Amino acid sequence: MDISLSDLKYFLKTAELQNISKAALELGIRQPSLSQAMKKMEESLDVTLFHRSKKGVSLTREGKALYLRSSTMLDYWHETEAEVSGVKHSLTGLIRFGCHPSVGLFTLRYFLPSFLKKHTNVDFEIVNGHSREITKQVINSEIDMAIVVNPIDHPDLVKIKLYEDDVCLWSKGSIDGKPLIMDPDLLQSKELEKKIKKMKLKINRKISVSSLENIVSLVASGVGVGIIPSRVVKESGKKIIKLKETPVFKDEHFLIYRFENRKLKIFSKLKEYILEGLRN
Repeated sequence: MDISLSDLKYFLKTAELQNISKAALELGIRQPSLSQAMKKMEESLDVTLFHRSKKGVSLTREGKALYLRSSTMLDYWHETEAEVSGVKHSLTGLIRFGCHPSVGLFTLRYFLPSFLKKHTNVDFEIVNGHSREITKQVINSEIDMAIVVNPIDHPDLVKIKLYEDDVCLWSKGSIDGKPLIMDPDLLQSKELEKKIKKMKLKINRKISVSSLENIVSLVASGVGVGIIPSRVVKESGKKIIKLKETPVFKDEHFLIYRFENRKLKIFSKLKEYILEGLRN
């Protein structure tokens, strides 16, 4: 059966006015087009919907059955349209927001308190993970928006650059004989580790730590040399030193979300708060 919503609207108007010419005039279409649409419906359903006479048209038994169903179907569709439109323009509901735990420490406080204070009907769920995992979840519509580091290009993603950062080597005092402390799951750490091995640094072993904040703490305690983003060190307030003449990895932090979310008011409003909070 190949019947559209327009066909149903045409059918209902014709049934109500019992005259194809009057129905066509009210619908704003030509009479032959309306007659053809009704004929197509009858052929598709393999029934006769109207008794036709010089005075006009009247519903057959099958036509009356379709009329009752069509009214209900169109009412349901209009309710669905209103609900969908309400979602588009609504500032209510749940936002699932993703970021690396360390990124959250120096970003969330700049936009989330003011956003939630203003929009009291919005619930927030923060999902933590490595940027590549968070990016994948945004692409898969499992997370609505995120702040991620060095995201891949993807046709479904909107990427807005927020700021840059440096991933460097940090220490407290002499580095001779001290271990390298790093998160082995970070691509930046892996790249810097390769470059460090080519240098004549007296670093003789490695400690793997999954928390950047713990790496800062260990470095500040004199345990070893850490691979840490500069913003994480600044956030910690620890007195450690960035090593000169050592490799540096340039990070770019982006706000990302799926392309179709750009028109939803709840996300466009959150984007405004994020850009205002992190770019000022």
